[in-house]
Amino acid sequence: MHIKIINTISLIRATPVRQLNLEECKNLLLAIALIAKHSDKYYIIIDTRKTKSIMSVIDLWYLSAHLYEYKDTFAQKTVILYKPEHFDNVDFFSLCSINRGYKVNAYPTYEEGIEWLLGNG
Repeated sequence: MHIKIINTISLIRATPVRQLNLEECKNLLLAIALIAKHSDKYYIIIDTRKTKSIMSVIDLWYLSAHLYEYKDTFAQKTVILYKPEHFDNVDFFSLCSINRGYKVNAYPTYEEGIEWLLGNG
């Protein structure tokens, strides 16, 4: 049996439901940053499982660079939930973000994402 104490923490969950392009994603990052500035400690979950992405690899690279605009917000752990067919794109974005110093990980299920957020990883 595993029992864990979970300290109070805010969870910011964004669930876009339309087609994602670079501008839509930039707007999403801005919206998350505006909400996050009211909390001291929080985790972010971006659930893209109900979206259709039309972003190129170059768009994903630029989006990871755009995280710098909100570097204080995205210094916290961020999970991206994805559909299996989007694995390559989400994995690439995650890798680019990690290379820039952000704690971004991608998971296909909510449970896996929460486990990472609450773990020591």
